[in-house]
Amino acid sequence: PISEDPVIRAIDELCTLRVLEQDPSGNYEFSHGLVQDVACSLIGPARRRQLHRRVAEWMESSDTSDADAVCAQLAGHYERAGLPDRAIHWYRRAASVLQRRFAEADAVEHLSKALRLVERLPACPDRDRLELEVLLALGLSLSATQGYASEEAGKVYTRARPLSETTGGVSSFGVLAGSWTHSMVRAELAVAREISHR
Repeated sequence: PISEDPVIRAIDELCTLRVLEQDPSGNYEFSHGLVQDVACSLIGPARRRQLHRRVAEWMESSDTSDADAVCAQLAGHYERAGLPDRAIHWYRRAASVLQRRFAEADAVEHLSKALRLVERLPACPDRDRLELEVLLALGLSLSATQGYASEEAGKVYTRARPLSETTGGVSSFGVLAGSWTHSMVRAELAVAREISHR
């Protein structure tokens, strides 16, 4: 860790050179987006990952009282830090917060990011259960935003059905209910009947 004095001197120098500006709330920000882009390009990929991890860990420890407000930012930092497990957790939490606020389109975005990260994890029963949970939440949000008969919701439930059969548990009912509703609304009665028997 760097001592406080050199950091303060460096910030003062950057403000004098008009690289940084202080906003009304006292936070520092780059004076222009291009300056920020150049500064960020000078940081190597390994160092950038380390910085994202440190920022996320600091946010996690300092914002525990209102983690719901920063969970999407935490997820993004953990993803860029190369820590998919932690990123998935925070993307799911961000989606849950948005679903409670009926912001289903935004929830779809976060759940889709979580799903992409889950797909990269090594195959194992825990990964399958995690994928099933993400798919189930995604199916609900897609049904809410695009309708029960949407192609996207259908694809999600189709993908979730084999996972629910192998992992079992309470999620199986949610997947079958979503698949059944999708089939009924699309008037695919033979499929809906087969699902209802399950």
